[in-house]
Amino acid sequence: MEYSKITSDYIRSRIAQTSWADREYIDDLVRLARSVTQKPTGALQAWGRDVLERKYPGEWLELCREHSEEKYQPELARRKEVREAKAKREAESEAESEAEEIQSREDWEKAGGRP
Repeated sequence: MEYSKITSDYIRSRIAQTSWADREYIDDLVRLARSVTQKPTGALQAWGRDVLERKYPGEWLELCREHSEEKYQPELARRKEVREAKAKREAESEAESEAEEIQSREDWEKAGGRP
């Protein structure tokens, strides 16, 4: 890889903060940046992109912002939906746990247990 030919400002800033021993991180960012600007040519490439997107979600978002506004805005919207769905699931789970606790306590007392 020719690191001096990298044109992405974001990746160049990450190079300045990354040691040679951790250069694989930069290589992954270069692959991510390429996937922002180019469509995958096959299933294996698409799978590789998905793996890197999950591994580096913040970097993926920054690279989308830097290289493709048309991918950046939908990605922001998708992340908002995911956060909201997660918060809803957590609230529902907490409410369900509380209801189960109340039910168990009532059953306990009905069985003669002390409060």
